[in-house]
Amino acid sequence: MEGSSDAPTFRFIRLNLSGKSFGFAYENATEQAIVFSEFEDELVTDELLFEIAQLFPQYVVSLDNGRITMAAHDFGTFGEPLALDDLTTKSENTDYLKITTLNIADGLAHYDKLVNNSISNKKMIQFSHRTFSLYIQKVGVK
Repeated sequence: MEGSSDAPTFRFIRLNLSGKSFGFAYENATEQAIVFSEFEDELVTDELLFEIAQLFPQYVVSLDNGRITMAAHDFGTFGEPLALDDLTTKSENTDYLKITTLNIADGLAHYDKLVNNSISNKKMIQFSHRTFSLYIQKVGVK
């Protein structure tokens, strides 16, 4: 039976992102979701991830091996922010580095510098109150 607790059905919702056709569907009852393109060869860009983060600020948007996922995530408490420039700060806790920025290009430039020293390959983005936060998991150093 469709939608029964034994065989739940998670329907997808169509999204128009950057003028292209995408879908959004929950993977499970805990509101973990995926975003996917109508076309297999669609490239996932940073601009697309930031657009999704703005549409769904309650979730952290993640890119892991070409797969876009969304889920609520508690990163814990971060220490005092350190200014990287006028629009971007960096803070950290025991598990994550957090880059908070008002300017996407600026934030990505700092993210790229910091992620090059990490073996983490999962990009995580969240939007809140006109600012974007990018997270880098501290899993090891190259």
